[in-house]
Amino acid sequence: MSEIKGVELAERLPEPVEGRVYRIENVEYVRTPVQGLEGWRVTLVDVKDGAIHATVLWKRERVGASSKLGCFLKAFQTFFNDKEKVHNIGLWVGNLIEIVAWKAKNREIRVVGAVLPHESVEACMEAIIGKLEPGKAYTLQQIKALGVAYPENIIEAALQKITETGKAFTLPTKPVKWFIEG
Repeated sequence: MSEIKGVELAERLPEPVEGRVYRIENVEYVRTPVQGLEGWRVTLVDVKDGAIHATVLWKRERVGASSKLGCFLKAFQTFFNDKEKVHNIGLWVGNLIEIVAWKAKNREIRVVGAVLPHESVEACMEAIIGKLEPGKAYTLQQIKALGVAYPENIIEAALQKITETGKAFTLPTKPVKWFIEG
C-alpha cells in the first residue's frame, strides 16, 4: 500500500495559561481508543483575546486538589457550595474561571463568575450580526470559527431570537444551517 488513507492529523489546542480568565465553552466526555483512558475535555475561550484553549481532566477514583480534575472540582465546590452540583459538568459551561496556577502537581483555578444568559444572548446576537455575511448559510461550527466566542447554547438562543426577528431562518440540513438575510 503506497498511500495513507483515512487518517486525519489532529490539531491540539493550547493549554490554558496562568493569570488569564477563560469562559468554559464546552465540557465533553472523552475516551482514548487505544488505552481506554477516560476524562473530560474542557474547551475554554480567553475572554481577553477570544483564543481557544483546551485541557483534558483525566478520570481517577481519587484526585488531589492540585491535579487538573481536582482543582476544577475544588473550585466549583467553592463556587456552588453544593456537592451535587459540582459533579454536573453541564453547570460548568458558561462560567468564567481564572487560572491561578497551571503547572504539574500545582494547579489551581478560581471560578470568578458566570455569564448571565439574558445578557450574553443579546451580546451574542450583536456578534453574530456583525460577523456573518448576509446571503449566506452557516452551521454552528462555522459561526464559532468566525470568532463568535460564546457557549453553543447561547449562540443557538441568539440565532433563535434573530430568526424570530425575521433576519435569519433555519435550513433543514444536517448539521442545521442558519441563513442570514441582508
